[in-house]
Amino acid sequence: ASGSLTIENIFADPGLFYDIDQMLALNKFYNTDAGGFPQLFDTVVVDTDFPFELYAPVIDSIRPLSLRAGTSDVLTIYGTNFGNTQGSSYVEFTDASEGITNGVNWIQPLTKDYVSWGENQIKVVVPSVCIDNNTTTTDVYAGTGKIRVRVSGSTVQSDEKSKIRSIQHLLSRFRRSR
Repeated sequence: ASGSLTIENIFADPGLFYDIDQMLALNKFYNTDAGGFPQLFDTVVVDTDFPFELYAPVIDSIRPLSLRAGTSDVLTIYGTNFGNTQGSSYVEFTDASEGITNGVNWIQPLTKDYVSWGENQIKVVVPSVCIDNNTTTTDVYAGTGKIRVRVSGSTVQSDEKSKIRSIQHLLSRFRRSR
């Protein structure tokens, strides 16, 4: 079932998660109260003159593009609207244990891995120990792929891909070559 959604106050959290690309295409929103399952709307109306799209996070670039997980290499994310402090916002890496660059599963670095968080720049250590489904684990690790940033319920994905090597990746290649 689909319906209509009117947002009258963009500063009040309507309980929705959205991907900015999907929001601009006006095709898919997620009701976080419903367990994150897609809830499609025929119409989305933002009843305000406030330019909310100006406040969605934007990733301009990520550097360096080649990194190693678990070695204190730092990824710098450049963009806008990340917020002056991290708060509940976070960065996500592609999960290499799910298959490099498939983008199916996203993992988060640990809190201690964040070097700095600012309005236009985020610095984070590329993790080999991550958070997956709210659990800290060494079973998943950052891999090659795009980077995502989630700020205030809005998720944005980098256009560029980072190439990430990890000890887990090197060990799996070593085992295959024997």
